[in-house]
Order: sequence, then C-alpha cells, then structure tokens
Amino acid sequence: MPPAFFSRHGIDAGGRDCLASMGVYLFNSGVLEEILESRAEWIDFGKHIIPYSLKSHRVFAHLFDGFWEDIGTVRSYYEVHMRMVGPNPPLDLFKPGGIIYTHPRYLPGSRFEDVQIKDSIISEGCRITKATIVNSLIGIRSIVRAGATIHRSIVMGADYLEAEAEDGTVPMGIGSDSSISGAIIDKNARIGKNVVIKGSQRLADCDREGYAVRDGIVIVLKDAVIPDGKRIE
Repeated sequence: MPPAFFSRHGIDAGGRDCLASMGVYLFNSGVLEEILESRAEWIDFGKHIIPYSLKSHRVFAHLFDGFWEDIGTVRSYYEVHMRMVGPNPPLDLFKPGGIIYTHPRYLPGSRFEDVQIKDSIISEGCRITKATIVNSLIGIRSIVRAGATIHRSIVMGADYLEAEAEDGTVPMGIGSDSSISGAIIDKNARIGKNVVIKGSQRLADCDREGYAVRDGIVIVLKDAVIPDGKRIE
C-alpha cells in the first residue's frame, strides 16, 4: 500500500505498507440472513461471505488507526493484559468521550488490608489482605489472602461469593503465602496455601490436572483446585 494512501486518509503510516482485517464486521441482519440461507457453503466471513458479496452487495471497509491486537493465542492475550497494567497502557480507559464501561454488577467496593499494589488493575468486589500485587490484573470478587504474592499475572476472579469453606476444603481464591507469577488464573479457582505457580519460557506445553501450560504461561483452569504446597514451575 503506497504511503500516499495513508496520507489521504489522515493516517501516519509510520513505515507501514499494508492493511489488516481486524475481524470486526457489521451487517444488516436481513442481508446476512439472506446470504447464509442461500449460500450454505459460505462458512467464513473473511474467506467467503465478504469477498464473494462484493459484486452483489454494498460492502465497505473503514480504516482504523487506534489500538488493536489479535489475542488469538494465550501468549498474545497475556501480553496485552501486561501492557494494560503498565504505566503507559496502549488504550486509555479513562479518556473523556471514549470511556469503556464494564457490565454493572452492583458489587461492594474492593477492600484492602495492609496491601502493597504496584502498576495493577483491581476490579470491584475484591478482598485482599496483607498481600503484594505487582503488574497484575485482579478480576471481580477475587480473594487474596495474607502473605500471597502475585506478579505479572491475570486473576479472573469468581462468578459468585461463597461462605467460609468447610474444614479440609481449599477455599476459593488465592491462599496465604502462595506465590504466583507468569500465570492466568481462571474463574472460581481455588489455590491453596504455600502454592508456587511460576510461568517460564522453559516450561513445555502440557495439560495436567487442574492446569495447563501454553507458551510458557501457566493457566489454572476454571473451577480447578490446586492443593496446599503444590509447585508448578
């Protein structure tokens, strides 16, 4: 794509010479239904429906020069979150006129007791006690107990609040004195006490009971239970 094309549309090419599809499509619902019903063999928007509709329908492309990332892999999903919790996030969530609102859940405000937090995003409804959180994103209803350390990780939180766990069961959230880094903790996970979870490029991809490793990142699965003292590193 010649630089003049970008200039005509008010975009600083910055050395770029091509365009990419963001995979964001807007259709007239009636037109889309008609296409899908008449051409059942067209199963992909980018490969079939859009290019094959150019001659018969009005199809437009809209240029976008803001922040966009393809998060189709575990590594790319993780890295985008790490950029968002950094001191200079690529997407300003507080920009007037373009604020991105979360879904209203009417949760209580997050409660912190003697907590150290640096370059992180903490969602509503969390209870964090005497823990250290650095370069991490903590999701709704998360519980992080005393002595826990979370570094460069994504903790998705929980779908619900629960009463105190019965004796012998691992309670929901991050257990006391556990250390988590380079990880993605899915919702409703139960991480016991003195657990070590440490992602690393040296870790090979694998699938284990309650967790998996992809691209060096440890993923604790939804509703998984990681027992006291477990080490994943």
